Amino acid sequence: TNIRTERAEGTWNILCAHGEVGFDPVNEQALSASGLDYAALGHIHKASGLRRSGGTWYSWPGCPEGRGFDETGEKHVYIVSLGSLCGVKPVCVAQRRYEILNVELTGGDVISDVLAALPDNTANDVYRIVLRGEAAEPPQPDAICTALEDKFFSLQVRDETVLKRDAWQSAGEDNLRGQFLARLKAAFDAANTDAEREKISQAARWGLAALDNREEVVRHDDKKA
Repeated sequence: TNIRTERAEGTWNILCAHGEVGFDPVNEQALSASGLDYAALGHIHKASGLRRSGGTWYSWPGCPEGRGFDETGEKHVYIVSLGSLCGVKPVCVAQRRYEILNVELTGGDVISDVLAALPDNTANDVYRIVLRGEAAEPPQPDAICTALEDKFFSLQVRDETVLKRDAWQSAGEDNLRGQFLARLKAAFDAANTDAEREKISQAARWGLAALDNREEVVRHDDKKA
């Protein structure tokens, strides 16, 4: 549906609609011919910045507050000023934000590594901390969450570290652990691709966690929250 309105002295023609340019029936040609001064749009949750088509200014601010880890960072509403020119001012009204923080482990204390990478003022926010790098033993996400829970509104910890080759040192020992690692190490050394080696390393991590009666570390892709 095309929207057209006559311009009247002393009034502003403003449209507020759920839509974005390219989301039918909204397009730049329709906006240019509409007679609108400003179109306040909104459909996708990513800010557009101020735009113009013909005599019509338009924008969409994204979303006022993130709802999941696919909407990280600071979110805004727009305060719009109309005059001979148009201006938009982003204003943050969100109570909390979603953030994903990648932490490269140094080989020392995991908690210290996380704290060193953590920005200030996270107590109101929802965080996912992703652990990366090499680890001799799998980190324990539940223990890390317990140690750091007072620093966040909500916290997830995901382990994406890789097994250090030193972890194979028990391979071949005359016990269950040694025989388990020996079989996996032989498969690791014979693997032709990084993807195969990654699967074998993950199997070693799960097995060592089970043998040591520790938490099993499972990786999975996240869906929209």
